Amino acid sequence: MDVLTVLTSPALFTDLNLFRLVVSRMATLSLDHGNGDGSCLAYAWLGGVLGTYFGEYQAGCRFGRLGLDLVEKHGLDRFRARVYLVFAVHVAHWTQPLQTSRAFLRRAFDAAQDAGDHSYVAYSCIDLITNRIAAGDSLSDIEREAEHGLEFARKVRFGLASDCITGQLRLIRMLRGLTPDFTSFNDAEFDEGRFEQHLQNNPQLAIGACWY
Repeated sequence: MDVLTVLTSPALFTDLNLFRLVVSRMATLSLDHGNGDGSCLAYAWLGGVLGTYFGEYQAGCRFGRLGLDLVEKHGLDRFRARVYLVFAVHVAHWTQPLQTSRAFLRRAFDAAQDAGDHSYVAYSCIDLITNRIAAGDSLSDIEREAEHGLEFARKVRFGLASDCITGQLRLIRMLRGLTPDFTSFNDAEFDEGRFEQHLQNNPQLAIGACWY
């Protein structure tokens, strides 16, 4: 609770820390007044904040597990896909093998599909690809996963996800030696300069540019 006291201090109320303040406030209200569906997501995000920004990895993992338990054991599952994804990407990878995170990403993918939450289906695809690259999986297998993810993102017209996965797919193809030049993403199907110009001309695609 000492960490929660620090997190909710008015001194943290700046643009850079607003998200952390909101998350910690949500968790504090839940602890004080009882849990609802949103509490699960608050605890999962708080777990990520505690590890990433404060080095409190074990405490963060406990809060993340609390969010999971509320989803899986107490039926507070309205935001189930988001809880799984946040736990996988922002909590589990600090304290557990990447394969553990991957299992929760697949749960997030399935839960998002069940809920018709296309954005989190796509986010799960992006993070699954990243996880598999980091884990050193077969690049040919990861390429197939990336192609399926890109196909889905385009089908639902989620441009930001398409751009993120495009960058990942071009990296994979380059690493596999499938581009004419190992230092470039260019090939017969892709123009690196044109894609970079597309990202630069659209400030709302900053996340896509970051991934690229």
